[in-house]
Amino acid sequence: MKIKSISKHVLAIVLSLAVLASTLMLNTFSAFAEATSADPSVWDGNLDNLPAELSLLNEGEENSPENPYLIQTAADFVYFGKQLDKVGNNTKHKHYRLTTDIYFNDITPGESGEWYEKENLNDWLTTLAFTTDQQGFQGTLDGDGHVIHGIYINTTKQYASIFGYMQGYGAAIKNLGVEDSYIKSTNSDAYVGVFAGNTHNWIGGDVVFENCYAADSVILEGKRTSGIIANTQINANGNNYKLIFRNCISSATLNGTSGKAAYLGAWYYAINVSVENCYSTQSGVVPINSINGSNATTNAETISKTFKNCFTFQYSKYWNGSINVDIKDGVTLLSTLDTITGISARKSMSGFDFVNDWFAEEGKLPQIRCFVDTSSAKEASEWWKVWDGTVPSKPEGVADDALWNKANVPFDGGDGTTAATAYEISTPEQLAYLCTYANWYTGGKYFKLTDDIYLNDVSVENWTENTPNEWKYPSPDPLFYGHLDGNGHTVYGLYINGDLFYTGLIWRFGNGGSVENLKISKSYVKTTRWDGQHGVLIGTTWGNTTVKNCVIDDTIELTASNYAAPLIGGIQSNQTANVTVQDCYVAAKVSKIGSDSHFYGFLGRNSTTNAYPLVVNSSYYVGDFDLAYPVTDYAPTFTDCYTTKVYDTENGETAPTGVTAGSNLEAMKAAGLTAVLNVFPKLGNVNGDANADVDICDLVILKKFDLGMGVNIDIYSSDVNNDREINGMDFVALKRYILDDASVFQ
Repeated sequence: MKIKSISKHVLAIVLSLAVLASTLMLNTFSAFAEATSADPSVWDGNLDNLPAELSLLNEGEENSPENPYLIQTAADFVYFGKQLDKVGNNTKHKHYRLTTDIYFNDITPGESGEWYEKENLNDWLTTLAFTTDQQGFQGTLDGDGHVIHGIYINTTKQYASIFGYMQGYGAAIKNLGVEDSYIKSTNSDAYVGVFAGNTHNWIGGDVVFENCYAADSVILEGKRTSGIIANTQINANGNNYKLIFRNCISSATLNGTSGKAAYLGAWYYAINVSVENCYSTQSGVVPINSINGSNATTNAETISKTFKNCFTFQYSKYWNGSINVDIKDGVTLLSTLDTITGISARKSMSGFDFVNDWFAEEGKLPQIRCFVDTSSAKEASEWWKVWDGTVPSKPEGVADDALWNKANVPFDGGDGTTAATAYEISTPEQLAYLCTYANWYTGGKYFKLTDDIYLNDVSVENWTENTPNEWKYPSPDPLFYGHLDGNGHTVYGLYINGDLFYTGLIWRFGNGGSVENLKISKSYVKTTRWDGQHGVLIGTTWGNTTVKNCVIDDTIELTASNYAAPLIGGIQSNQTANVTVQDCYVAAKVSKIGSDSHFYGFLGRNSTTNAYPLVVNSSYYVGDFDLAYPVTDYAPTFTDCYTTKVYDTENGETAPTGVTAGSNLEAMKAAGLTAVLNVFPKLGNVNGDANADVDICDLVILKKFDLGMGVNIDIYSSDVNNDREINGMDFVALKRYILDDASVFQ
């Protein structure tokens, strides 16, 4: 590679300069992003400058959810807060919307420490000067994806929070985040919550919190603390109204002395609370805390049904009259945050809507979508689309002979009539559609991958034990007779496990079809069936078949009782045609169940009684089995092929003509294997340039990307350590590779 001629000292200097320049640029950007005391978005504390009233979205029309009052400045927000007083409440049935982030205080750190340790801060409750500590919000507030910063409360009142005492009438807070805030009460019976200290519903209507979060930069101090609400008294009159938390995140730092809860600190009376699609991040914090008071319900079943898709580090409890009992139904207990980080969240949180409500970004916990700038964020579902396990439905009323017309397929583009206009497949669901519904009418049709395909999240340790998506053999039998071009892409996470007659990515294949330029990696295929035909790429083939430039690498496990080969499981009986294998590499790990010996590298079972010759050219096998099932009259022919199998020549074993046996991997590469592997993107070629060599440019671009600078990368080649995240560890791995430590790719 070019880099070998560059001094390592020069390399170090170049990299240091690149990192320094990148860091300085990032620090400059960050300085502009922070709110300061001179920033007009920070409230100046002047109560004389509050607006006389709030503007409506459409002036002259009635206030409604579609025509809300607009909160456009920090002063507007203070005006809104002063309407929350319980006496003569002015928010009943009224609707509000934020149009900007709110900074109630300057959150830049003080000289002696944290921002909330500075003097002369605006205190929220002191500023609002409520006539009672039970101020109530009785309307709806839509944050519209905005965030409140710098709320400071230090009080002796029992209830401490932004909205204090929320009341019925269908009160709701939606699409609102809170960050960089400090809320404290020294009251001996304090209820400290981020959004509300208490809620009750004497009048009617649910109280709803939807698409809300409290970040870990929000600190709460007091007897009972909660990331959303500290206490509730809903249903005190025996009504059927609910307290609802939907799509909420609680990451606030809770320093409660008596109890800490993610969403609800405590409750009285027989309430109806629902927590759905929510998660919390702080250990030792329950989703909702134990019941208080003599009127508390003791019905465990009623309470357990209130949770759905809740992820937390500790179960909630209820008091059954003598002991606290765990509420587990609908709650997934976390041991670490790894399983809900990055793309892993899409698998672990299968009940969450990652299309409309949630956003999975590499290296981050799930985010509520309305808070994410999707034009610049790196969405995991866009980079690595992990299969959701479903197969799109066939169009209703469409006959098989019309199924593969352009108007009836769920592909990205193309019309399938030629290789140049092949149907374009970019998602696992589209590939599942093709393989599931393949029939005679795919003959002569062309398909190509435009992205790598992830049938399972293979970055998770022991992914095969985590209820993986199964590549299930459909009924009726699929028959793929078209042309599939992998286009240099890889299928990851193929998982098959059962008593199946055929196994493979493509179950039944042939009749003039072809598959080329496709790699299968990190997959698991197992069948306990004694008969049948078992492969990884193809289960069985009939009719003329061509397999070219395909790789079954050494991260594949194939386990079978009999008749197995990673490339092609077998040949359908009584067929007369040719099977051609050209420029393929097979290195899967094959294991036998039992003592049967029909296991091979390229082709498994061949039970045909008609002429069905196998021709293998310039292909490579790493393993200890023979290359193909032996047929006396139609023996396979090999040209320029290599295998690591060592034949026992002393006992009469001989390698087939045209096969170099006992060669190592380096010998295979020298013979032409490198050209086969170069069909696929090269790890480390970060900038995706025409030069396949990994050079200094790739290293600098990867570092800039890790620092958050706007650079273009080839995402498939940039995950150097293959952990499904692109970060500083890939930079380290690539640097090791450039400095001659090739073990990083082993």
